[in-house]
Amino acid sequence: MSREPRTKAAPVLGLRVVARRITFALPLLLACACSDANAPTAELTGIYHLPNTIDAVVLELSEDGTFRIGISGCDFGGLSQGKWDSEPGRLVLSPAEGEATFNWIDGQSFANARETLELREGPFDGEIIAIGVAQGDASDQTWLRGGVCAICGGPLGPTAPPEPCDAPFGP
Repeated sequence: MSREPRTKAAPVLGLRVVARRITFALPLLLACACSDANAPTAELTGIYHLPNTIDAVVLELSEDGTFRIGISGCDFGGLSQGKWDSEPGRLVLSPAEGEATFNWIDGQSFANARETLELREGPFDGEIIAIGVAQGDASDQTWLRGGVCAICGGPLGPTAPPEPCDAPFGP
């Protein structure tokens, strides 16, 4: 004997039962729709560094909605700043008021002008992912929580990879 698919109709729920279920579920649905568990918040504020670089590259996300990114290579340095806005699932970085762009490090260069860049929480605690497009090329970078400082000891550039420090932007 072969099994036939069920053809019996499902029971029809009464209007009162449906109304009770909607009344119970509606607050839960609204709470889920209004709060994205992956939405960046002020919890992402703080200092991050770009790992695996010889120069110290740091990013600070301030609670007041501003950011600054700096690079220190002992024999040179650079600083750029702007503002950030929180959007569902990401932070969007943009230039400071009155500026058209801000500098961002891509590869080995700090002189990469950006109009916007987005940050998302990384898959691990203390990680953020920077995603952007410059000159038609998409890039992404993983940044880790905590500041680093360049290790200077020779006449040119750092003599070792950056080490953790409390004041990566100076005193």
